[in-house]
Amino acid sequence: MEENEYRETYQDINTLPCVFERAILVRCAQCEQAKRLYLAEREAVACRSTDAHIDCSTFQSLLHENARFVLRQSHIDGPLPHAQEIRVQCGGISGLAELLQQRRPDDSLDTDNIHALMNKARTQFSSLTQLPLQAIIQGIARRQPRRRGKRPD
Repeated sequence: MEENEYRETYQDINTLPCVFERAILVRCAQCEQAKRLYLAEREAVACRSTDAHIDCSTFQSLLHENARFVLRQSHIDGPLPHAQEIRVQCGGISGLAELLQQRRPDDSLDTDNIHALMNKARTQFSSLTQLPLQAIIQGIARRQPRRRGKRPD
């Protein structure tokens, strides 16, 4: 399948792409509204809820606006490189979970339901725009890119 055909088919099948698709695909987070799709031996994630998609889009925009310093960017006017987007998504979700004190019994952060985190944040702070973003951005700062292994000689 040619890349253009793939993209057209992807857009036809995935009409509401998950905002945190990369975080879900690298398994640093999960969501009850996520639906996995498979096309041409590739995996994608769709969102089942328009309201959840709006919440996640708002949160992602806030992360991008406030993560510029951590990412060493003066402005972000387009898509981030893959590793930086993973850092923003996974770090932002874990930062939000830490802020909301969402922990599992083993004391690790509970990022198993992005939708529930958004709902709890909206309830606790009355709006996603009222979140203390500096505390969340610290989660992005702590999230270091995965180191590449040594290549065999």
